[in-house]
Amino acid sequence: MQQANKEAFFQSRIERFQKEQNEKKQTSILVGWVRILSFLVFAAVVYALFSSRETAWAIGVIITYVPIFGILVNVHSRIKAEIQQLSFLVEINQNEILRLHRNIKSLHNGAEYLDTHHPYAPDLDIFGSHSLYQLISRNRFLGSQRILAQWMAAPADIDMITQRQAAIKELREATDWTQTHTAHSHAQINQKNKARPVSSYLQDIATDTQVLNGSIWKIAQYALPTLSIAFLILINFMDWDSRWLFLVLGVNFLFLRLLFIPLLNLTKSLGDFSKIIGAYEEVIRSIESQTFTAPLLQSLKAKMSDGHKASTQIKQLKGSLQFLTNRGNLFYQSLNGLFMLDLFVLRRIQTWHQRHCNHVEHWFDSVDQIAALSDLAAFSFAEENYCFPTPKQQTCHVQAQSMLHPLIGGYEAITNDFTLSGRGELALITGSNMSGKSTFLRTIGINLVLAQMGAPVAAKSFSFSPLKIFTSMRTQDNLEESVSSFYAEISRIKQMLEQIDEDIPTFYLLDEILKGTNTKDRHAGATALIEQLTTSNSLGLISTHDVELAELAIDRMTNYSFNSQLSDDEISFDYKLTDGPCRSFNASALMRKMGIIKK
Repeated sequence: MQQANKEAFFQSRIERFQKEQNEKKQTSILVGWVRILSFLVFAAVVYALFSSRETAWAIGVIITYVPIFGILVNVHSRIKAEIQQLSFLVEINQNEILRLHRNIKSLHNGAEYLDTHHPYAPDLDIFGSHSLYQLISRNRFLGSQRILAQWMAAPADIDMITQRQAAIKELREATDWTQTHTAHSHAQINQKNKARPVSSYLQDIATDTQVLNGSIWKIAQYALPTLSIAFLILINFMDWDSRWLFLVLGVNFLFLRLLFIPLLNLTKSLGDFSKIIGAYEEVIRSIESQTFTAPLLQSLKAKMSDGHKASTQIKQLKGSLQFLTNRGNLFYQSLNGLFMLDLFVLRRIQTWHQRHCNHVEHWFDSVDQIAALSDLAAFSFAEENYCFPTPKQQTCHVQAQSMLHPLIGGYEAITNDFTLSGRGELALITGSNMSGKSTFLRTIGINLVLAQMGAPVAAKSFSFSPLKIFTSMRTQDNLEESVSSFYAEISRIKQMLEQIDEDIPTFYLLDEILKGTNTKDRHAGATALIEQLTTSNSLGLISTHDVELAELAIDRMTNYSFNSQLSDDEISFDYKLTDGPCRSFNASALMRKMGIIKK
């Protein structure tokens, strides 16, 4: 399926979900009117009964109608949730089309995960504007986003790479399944509040339910509702004065007042958490019902059970939290004064926390990992021409056939073949301005990042050995810290040399080496660095304008170049990697073209 066919596939899904959404909206309007009319009828009947002093019948009608109204509310809420889910599915497929065209600037860019001192992330556009993160990240679970960022920032070992590849291959054709999960993750986003980790919500529960640790609450939980029921019976069947009920309500509200602050704190902090766990519940239930063949998926699914289904336990907590967030409901407050509902709900939340708090983060972590794998599977599905790379146990090896830069995209992008294999091997890239040297270095680097996180890469074939990537490409001066661009670059090179050890080889990408100093010093410094690198546990590429470096007779250094063609002061590029030093230069021609040098 070519890009046009992929776009048609996603467009057809957009149209399907929009049609279903319109149908659901009509149903929602109908149910809304049923709710309103049923309530009006109920209110009229109850008023008539109370007016006729038929108190027992009135209470009976109230008790009967409350669950009926609750069912209508739940049905209406479910339909609204389905409408919202469909709107998210429309957005998800619209974003897939944006990614096909590499129009990704509006997507979440993961800038919060960018470490400016990271060995390669700033130079290879892993996070930030027009980044790899934007191309891959689809889920909006905070934990999933963090896991995906961690995978991008740190290479996995060969065993984990192989496991992730198997999981991605299993999930990539399950578009309905993965997109449904992604849509659930969209439902838990609150734009007003900053996302928080699950552990912080669990700590809120532990803190705000401590008020129930006193033994008096264990007695009050059963004694006070029992007293209310007894007085209702005496008033209705023994002709007691109904004013006795105010005594019961007064005692109950004294106790409820002690719970007001903890309940208020929980309601404020856990309103978002209720949406979060609701989204996780839906995904967990789907995972529990799914049969996986990939060992990694099987392992993650197995972690979601401690003898009971995780989805069932999550549903219990969600129900309790929804009670809290709906405490302003008139029916709830009416029954709360009589039957101490606040106390029951708070106790239920505390009991749940005591039983399951040690398991929740493991459940959610498993969901987050599967969500991250689903993102990679969706990326693999969209980019079907990409290949799964082959990890090799040999040291110091990278080989690519028909490789391109994934962020440039399009199936008409220029591809290149490249092989570098052996300890100390160094590829020196010379070339004219704008000929593609820097882009080629980034192409190798970003594909190696994809390979070592278990994802498919933008190439026809790709093999590699475990490598620690290091880049020095965008070094800049810093006025605030009084750091010149040259000092920033040599500091970066020092950081690289400190990373090189006899453990895992370092794969380095150095662009325009030592560009911030004079020609003589640059040549001498670059020569010394090349001699040092070719005898170390590393391999990599260095680009330079210093063609004299290409004349060095250094073992394990190989010359490559990018060239331009000049015709009538018009410059053209083929962006193809060529063996040997650069044969053409274009600085003067570019300056003449821009009018800097007069013809």
